[in-house]
Amino acid sequence: MRVLTTLPRTARAFTTTIPSFKDAAAAATAPAPPSPFKAHLTDFNSLSSSINTHLISSPDTSLPEFAVLDALVSLRAHVEHVLSLNKPGSTSSPTSKSKKLLFTENSADFTGITNLAYELLADPRVFLTIELLSAFVSLQTLTRDPTPIPAVFSIYANKPYVPEGGGAPKTPNHKQAKYAIPTGISEAALDVAIDTRNMETALDIVDTSYAAPAWKRNKMIRQALPVATMAAVSPAVLWIAADQLAAFQDTVEHTLAKKYAFSGLLAYTGFTAFTALLVVGTRNDQMVRVRYIKGTPLRERWLREEERAALDRIAMAWGFEDPHKHGEEVGEEWEMLREVVGRKGMILDDPELLEGMQ
Repeated sequence: MRVLTTLPRTARAFTTTIPSFKDAAAAATAPAPPSPFKAHLTDFNSLSSSINTHLISSPDTSLPEFAVLDALVSLRAHVEHVLSLNKPGSTSSPTSKSKKLLFTENSADFTGITNLAYELLADPRVFLTIELLSAFVSLQTLTRDPTPIPAVFSIYANKPYVPEGGGAPKTPNHKQAKYAIPTGISEAALDVAIDTRNMETALDIVDTSYAAPAWKRNKMIRQALPVATMAAVSPAVLWIAADQLAAFQDTVEHTLAKKYAFSGLLAYTGFTAFTALLVVGTRNDQMVRVRYIKGTPLRERWLREEERAALDRIAMAWGFEDPHKHGEEVGEEWEMLREVVGRKGMILDDPELLEGMQ
């Protein structure tokens, strides 16, 4: 059975403060502090030592976000520098030390850089933000190593924190909507996992992003709550509209005409809205290889559509491109995918929907 491996988490020691508007304005206009890592972008040992000195080994009780972000950006710049030395037709003339570094990091898939970036984000003094997640995924996309991304996604929603005013560290509620991984970040992470042919990591990324409870709550707030709000206020709006329509006639009493108009508007609006929800919940043209099992409630189909679509992408990336060969794939990875899809209440390659089986 596939197991998501995450490193142990320790309590995060930082204090969250809410700056005043004056402080925020001053911070926005103040010049950015000079980067202590800029002078070491061409040498990994020097860059690693600088990050360790200024951040990891720092005695500070909290590490500022801009400093951690600067370190991640510097690591990415170093990777770009190393890759540029290996480009065909490059005019650079690397020294023997650079050649050794280039060979070592390319052969190890930048393991040292990946470990350093993960150690930095896992530090209990670092408060993970969306910007840091985006920078980390961008770095791993460049190094072509998606392995630590699911662990960082898990840390983002479960890392303990010290409440404002001090006190014992608290474990956050990972089901809260604010801990949902943004779509752009999860898609970029899934892209690099698929491109590097790492199915286990790709499935772990789906589990820690689209399948997380925080993602479902976030989707309910972003998409379902506005619709529910409109449905709640629509009777009052229709009643006002019915009152205005009733004023355009003099055949029957105004009150009776208003009731007739309100009934008609409410019936039309309700039927149209119900039909639209039914179409959204039952559509299946976007499904290629992964589909829901029969009897799956429409609410669950809508709520888990991004998860299903991500599994569909994985299946299409690993399976045959020829539709007539769908269902003929074999192998350990394919069986793992089939098992994972089945445990999620879905089916991979429904025989009734395969080419030639209709």
